[in-house]
Amino acid sequence: MQADYPNGVLNDLNNVLRKEVRTWLKLPDSSMKVCFYESTGKGGLGLPQFSLNAPEARDNTLRRVA
Repeated sequence: MQADYPNGVLNDLNNVLRKEVRTWLKLPDSSMKVCFYESTGKGGLGLPQFSLNAPEARDNTLRRVA
């Protein structure tokens, strides 16, 4: 099953989330993306990456409902 999510929307959500976290934590604009999405056990912030997580979560939900 494939969930229909416009990639642009999910990427925009990723960008907004990173921007707000950067502002809140007072991180420099040069902070690498991997720092946001890496698990906390590996030294990252463990944020969800919507462009990867949302379609998979949607597919899992559709499988359980069907």
